[in-house]
Amino acid sequence: MGTGYTRQSAGSIITGAVITSSAINAEFNQLEGAFNESTGHTHDGTAGEGPLINLTTSITGTLPVANGGTGATTLTDGGILLGSGTGAITAMSVLSDGAIVIGDGTTDPTSLAAFTSSTGTLKHESGGLEADVSAYNGILKIASGATSAIAAPTGAVVGTSDSQTLTNKTIDADSNTISNIENADIKSGAAIDAAKIHDGSVSNTEFGYLANVTSDIQTQLNSITSATLAIDNLSDVTITSVATGELLAYTGAGWENRTLAELNLVIGTDIQAYDTDLAALAGLTSAADKLPYFTGSGTASLADFSSFGRSLVDDADASAARTTLGLVIGTNVLGDVVDDTTPQLGGALDGQGHDLNNLGVVFLTEQAAAEADVAGKGQLWVKTATPNQLWFTDDAGTDARLLTDLDNVPYGNPIINGDMMISQRGTSFDSTTTPANSDDTYLLDRWILLSDGNDTVDVTQSTEVPTGGINSIALDVETINKKFGILQLIEHKNCGGLIGNTATLSFKAKVSSVTKLDNLKAAIISWDGTSDAVTSDIVSAWGAEDTNPTLVTNWTYENTPVNLNPTTSWATFSVTAAIDTASTKNVGVFIWSDVTDTTLGDFLYITDVQIEAGTVATAFKRRPYQTELMLSRRYFYKVLPSLHGVAGGATTVNRVGNHHPVTMFSAPTLTLHGNMPVFDGVVALLVASIGANYSTVDAVEFDTTTTASGLTQGNAVVAYYNGTHKLSVSAEM
Repeated sequence: MGTGYTRQSAGSIITGAVITSSAINAEFNQLEGAFNESTGHTHDGTAGEGPLINLTTSITGTLPVANGGTGATTLTDGGILLGSGTGAITAMSVLSDGAIVIGDGTTDPTSLAAFTSSTGTLKHESGGLEADVSAYNGILKIASGATSAIAAPTGAVVGTSDSQTLTNKTIDADSNTISNIENADIKSGAAIDAAKIHDGSVSNTEFGYLANVTSDIQTQLNSITSATLAIDNLSDVTITSVATGELLAYTGAGWENRTLAELNLVIGTDIQAYDTDLAALAGLTSAADKLPYFTGSGTASLADFSSFGRSLVDDADASAARTTLGLVIGTNVLGDVVDDTTPQLGGALDGQGHDLNNLGVVFLTEQAAAEADVAGKGQLWVKTATPNQLWFTDDAGTDARLLTDLDNVPYGNPIINGDMMISQRGTSFDSTTTPANSDDTYLLDRWILLSDGNDTVDVTQSTEVPTGGINSIALDVETINKKFGILQLIEHKNCGGLIGNTATLSFKAKVSSVTKLDNLKAAIISWDGTSDAVTSDIVSAWGAEDTNPTLVTNWTYENTPVNLNPTTSWATFSVTAAIDTASTKNVGVFIWSDVTDTTLGDFLYITDVQIEAGTVATAFKRRPYQTELMLSRRYFYKVLPSLHGVAGGATTVNRVGNHHPVTMFSAPTLTLHGNMPVFDGVVALLVASIGANYSTVDAVEFDTTTTASGLTQGNAVVAYYNGTHKLSVSAEM
């Protein structure tokens, strides 16, 4: 029984009574004892112990194994329960018919289908007979999974180690092997076929030959091979008066000894003695159209000998040979060299009083390269790839192009200021100068700076030059990671020898460092728009590094630009292209750095730019300075000498002008740099700007206004140079 619960101080704890703490304390002590975890009430249905607990309706949850329960809420019907320590009991699945529970001593037991059914027999695979053998009599037989009885044999059963004599028994030789048969086991009257002995290769007839053998066969053979048998003991052989070197010869009746003379076989008389040359020829393998020849002493080989070669060899004379070759003098070949008494070309050509007996004209057929060198002789020839260019190859095999009037030297190069000598606008250009180093700007004469943005490079007329040079253009990186280059546009009148022909652009260049400026490209470009109305800013998009810039409309690359791999040393570079774009009107040359990863302060130097017809870059043709200056002034110059006009009023000067130094490319634009002084014979004033421009290709002419009044109308006015002002006259393309 548990402590239970008994009401305390019932009379003290009533309505209206004063309740003392001792009464309440006693009541609570009794309550606490009744609900103590170990001694409290037991719910046995007696007074103070509480009612019985209905396990069906009053209990929820699962009674764990530790408290005597299963730890499971449901168990498989018909399943065998398996303990799991303090874990919940688990139930196996219902066993199949004939299965038993079997364990391995470690893990949970499992089922084994050992019997054929719950009322059956133990299966074969479980060690049983799978049959009820209680009524069997005889030997049990298991075949194809079934057990049956067979009648017991009569007589004794012989084991594998027992001995028994077999009588009236047949042994199948195909299915059995009889071993250890000895001679005594074979009857003397047994007739054994010889083919059944060894491998069957001996016949009965051959085996019968042994019948008369009375001694060891090998001994008899040895006595025969060791015996000396005289040759004249052989049948049909007669030997008489034997001499050294004689041979046996068959006479028809038998064999007799004969001398070499009797046989007509004397070496060197009747037959050829051994010879190394003949042996070499004999060692060759003959074939059609082959001719043997000696390659050395006692060695030979075969050479080709075609039917055509044979037809030429069999010709009786040179005339017949020319007929075979199809050569007619004067038609296919030059004539013979004859004495100067009958000259055909009007003079000696070989320096020895001979000339060519021909028709008066010498034609040189174009060819790709010089012929193989001939000692002591040079060659004069025309190169296939460059028509109208005459070449000479000396005895050392060195090729040199011979210049002719067709080259128009030195004016065959339409590039102006290719050696950068002329710089009328100044010698150094940056973002603060006029003009500034901006994209699409003429700086050194005839050369346009092109760059991916302004102030990409500073430009200088440099004295950093290759051997024999005068000046170069120096491009100094000011804004990193940008492409830049130079461009020259060629006037249509100067493109006549280029358009429609193959042309070669060449120039010299170097860089200050190949760490960054390691990709230099050059292109010959063509303009197919209106003649001389070219777009000078030719680049539409510069593109990524090593990607050729995209050109604007009407401009075309004639060659495929590739990296020329500049170094820190001067080198000559060239590109060749056929200028074959339809409707080409103008040609340009474009040289640029195709790098987008540059370093501030890196320099690119370029000079000696030249373009010429043909595929060969010849040496740069340097023109005199004054010639180059005059060529440049066709497009740009600055006025320094006096200009003349007439005063149109107190502050105006009309028709100020003078002749150009050369005929200009087009009517020029005028730009005044600084204040230009003018004088009318009475007063000197300053002019700050240009008014109306009347200039033509032959003369500069304009109106202007002075900064103050005082001129006398009608007076002649002279504009003169005071050392500070300049007038730029530009007709650039």
